[in-house]
Amino acid sequence: MTKASLIFSRLRIALRRVYVETKFKAIGLKHFLRALFTRKPVFLIASHTGQYIGNAYYFLRYVHSRPEVCGLGLASRQTRYSLVHDQLPWVVQGSWPARCLARRAAAVFIGGYPSSEPFISGYARALRVLTWHGMPIKAIGAQSTLQPPGNQGADCCIATSPFTQEIMHRAFPAGGEVLCTGEPKTDGLVDPDRPDVRQKLGNKYQKMVLYAPTFRDAANPTLSGYFADPNFDDSIVQSEQIRDSLERHKACMVVAPHPAVRMHYKGRLRPPYFLATDLDLSIEHLMAAADYLISDYSSVIIDWLLLLRPMGLYCPDIDEYESRRGFPYFDYQRLLGKYIHTELDSLAENMNRTLGESEPDHDMQALKILFHRYEAGGAAQRLFEAIWLEWQTKHSKGQL
Repeated sequence: MTKASLIFSRLRIALRRVYVETKFKAIGLKHFLRALFTRKPVFLIASHTGQYIGNAYYFLRYVHSRPEVCGLGLASRQTRYSLVHDQLPWVVQGSWPARCLARRAAAVFIGGYPSSEPFISGYARALRVLTWHGMPIKAIGAQSTLQPPGNQGADCCIATSPFTQEIMHRAFPAGGEVLCTGEPKTDGLVDPDRPDVRQKLGNKYQKMVLYAPTFRDAANPTLSGYFADPNFDDSIVQSEQIRDSLERHKACMVVAPHPAVRMHYKGRLRPPYFLATDLDLSIEHLMAAADYLISDYSSVIIDWLLLLRPMGLYCPDIDEYESRRGFPYFDYQRLLGKYIHTELDSLAENMNRTLGESEPDHDMQALKILFHRYEAGGAAQRLFEAIWLEWQTKHSKGQL
C-alpha cells in the first residue's frame, strides 16, 4: 500500500466514524426530545452492565409498546448500536440528556446497585425500582462482605416466588416492597422472535450444550472495587471426556461467560465449541435452544429451572468459593447436590447420560416450584402493571 493510499484509507475511516457518531447523536437527540416534551410519564430503564441485556432489555421492549408511558433505555455509548438495530429508544447513561430526564422521570429501573448509578440524586421524585439481574445464589447486597452495597434505597424490588421474595428482602432490606412478578429476562425463553440458534451454528449439530459460568471474585481486588477474575478456566473445553460426550451425541457447546469477563475469551475456541458473543445471541435465547446446561454458582441456574431440562453444576472450587463468597440464603450443596460435580469425569458422565434421556426429573420440578411462581413469559407485563398501579396511587396522593 502506497503512502497516499494509506492516508486516504485512514481519512475514509475517520470520516466514517464522524458520520456514524453524528448519526447516532441525532438519533439520541430525537429520543431525548420526544421524552422531554411528552405529556406521558417517563420510565427510564438502566442495564447492569455495559451491554444492554437481561431484565433491562426485555422490560424496555415491553414498555416501548405501551401507550400509557414513554420508556427509554439508559445505555452505554457502545450499547447504542444494538438498541438502534432493535429500534428501541435510548439516551446515553450519565449524559446531560439523561440527567435532564432524571429530574422529570416518573420511574427509574435499576439493574445493579442503586449507588452505582452516576446521577442517582437526580431521581428524587421518581419511583425507584430495583430489578437486579438475577435471583441470587451467592451473597449480594447486605449479605455481601466482598462488595459493600452502599445506598440501597429503592421503593421496591422484584422476585420470582415467595421463596426468593424472602431472599431479596434479606439482600436489600432497604429496597422497599418485594414484588413477586418474575424477571422480565425470562420472557426471552419463550420469545416468539428469537433467532434460530441451530441455523446460526450451520445446522451441523443435533444437540447443544450451554456452558454459562459465573465470574470468580479476584483474589486481590482492585482499589476501584472490581472483583471479577479475568482468568479463563479451560478445563471444560479442554476435557477429552467432555469432547467425547459431545461427539457421541453430535452436539456442540456454546460458551457464554459472565458479562463482566466475556471479552477475555475472544479467539480461544474452535468447533464444536463456540463463543456466545461471536454468535451475537442473548443468554436467554441460548437457553431456549440448549439441551443441557453446565454452570456453577450463577443465577442462570434459577432461570434454567423454568425449562426443566438437564444440567450439571461444575464446582471444583466449591469449598473455597463458599468460604470467600458464601451462600447465605439456602444450603447450596443440600438443595442442588444432585447436580453438583467436583470432577470432570462425573460431569461428562452425567452429560452423556442425560442428553439421551427423556424422563422427567421430579427433583427439578420441585425446585422449579420453589423458585418460580409463574411459567416463563409475561414477567415484563406483570412488572409494568404493578409499577404502573404503584405510580398512579402515589401520584394521585401527591407523593411523587
